[in-house]
This record gives sequence, C-alpha cells and structure tokens, in this order.
Amino acid sequence: MPDASAYRLDEGQALFLGTLQNGPAHCPDDLFSTSASRTINGLKAHANTISHARLVALEDTYPRTMQRLDRLFGAGYFNTVCRDFIERGAVRARAMMHIGADFGAYLAERSHDPASSDLVQIEYAWLESYHAADAEPLRIAHIAGLSEPALLALPLAVHPSVRRIMLHAPLAEELPELAHSTEAAIITVRPEADVLFHPWSREQAHIFAALQMADAKNADMGNLLAQAAEYVGEDKVQPLVLSFLNAGVFRRPV
Repeated sequence: MPDASAYRLDEGQALFLGTLQNGPAHCPDDLFSTSASRTINGLKAHANTISHARLVALEDTYPRTMQRLDRLFGAGYFNTVCRDFIERGAVRARAMMHIGADFGAYLAERSHDPASSDLVQIEYAWLESYHAADAEPLRIAHIAGLSEPALLALPLAVHPSVRRIMLHAPLAEELPELAHSTEAAIITVRPEADVLFHPWSREQAHIFAALQMADAKNADMGNLLAQAAEYVGEDKVQPLVLSFLNAGVFRRPV
C-alpha cells in the first residue's frame, strides 16, 4: 500500500495510478513503505494480472474477430495483435468495458482486410447495443389509429440501442446469420431483450443518418416521410418506414 505519511491521499492515488499505467520506472522511491524490490515484485504481479484481464476483455468483446484472425493468420495471432494494442497508453487508461473501443481502427492501420475491420465494428456495436438504456420501441400498433395530422406530427426519437455500421467489404463468414446479405450497412438494436442485426441498404442508412441529425431538432414522422420520398421515391416510402418500425429503431414517445 502507498505510504500514507509521505503523500496526501489524492497525491498517492495519482502517483499509484501513473505507476500502474506507465510501469515501475514511474514509481517514486518513497511511494510505498516496503523495500524497492518488494514494491517492484508486487507491481509486476499486479501488471501481469491487469494485462491478462485486458486480453480476456478483448477476447470477450471480439470472439468472432478472434476466430477470423486466427483462421486467416494462424492460431494465437489475435492474442499477439491484442498484446500490441493494449500497450498503447490511451488503452491502458481505459475501463475494461471500453477497452476495445477503437480496435477496429487499429486493425485498419495494420492493413488488415476490410471484412475483418467491418466485423470488429459490428461486434463492438453489438456490445454497445447490449449495454444501452432500455426503452419501449415505437411499433406499427402504436400509430395505427392516428389521424393523418397526428401521424405527421408524431415525434420520432432514435432508440438508445441503435448502432449503424457502414460496410466496406462483403460480410465475413463469421457472421453466418447475415451470410446472404449484400446490403451496404448493418445496424444493431435491442428493442426488447435481445440484440438484433438488420442489414440495410445505402438508402435506408442515409435516411436514418439524416433523421438522427435532426433528432435534437424535434424530428417527426413528417420529416421521415419527406426524407424517404426524396431518396427512394413515393412508391417505396411505405415499405421503408415499415422496415424502420419493424426493426424497432425508434423509441415510443412518452
């Protein structure tokens, strides 16, 4: 434990955190009351435990990416990449839940195939959807009895669990439930108990992105219908809106 007589509590905690993040070389000689050798041995043991926990957290976050990279590049390859990734200072400072936040960008930097980078983004989106706030989704039954003016004025707010991933390659075979999809985007959403995948066309993704930008400006059903008519034409508006409602991407107005 830090030597309470040498530092104020907040100073000792800050120095201890810096030591954990940056290694024993950043530990002041008088931070701990034990001998230097015992301090370093303790820090090494703690660092090994934390390092292992980070690796496990990445494996738990990206099980399909681990399967894919090990299949393409040999057993243990994912673990090697993860060890390099967690050595980044910004990564070491993160909470375990967010340890893999930009792992997809890291893979892209290493010139991995686009399908692997897409897969990483989809898996992290799944995790974010899983941990998102609960909200009752807006369903067709909720709007069935509305008059036309009431329907057009119905406020639309994006469900908190929705995440949208634009694809850069055909989907990885590690997503067998989406094996036959040739769409341009994937969304993840948890309208009820389970996180669901939905393949979306480029038009669906574009219209939804525009609506998300308008969300803070009191978007309503009239906005959605106008956006849909502009991008897909009047004859395709109804099926597009129904696809949004069936997926549960809006929360029911309170």
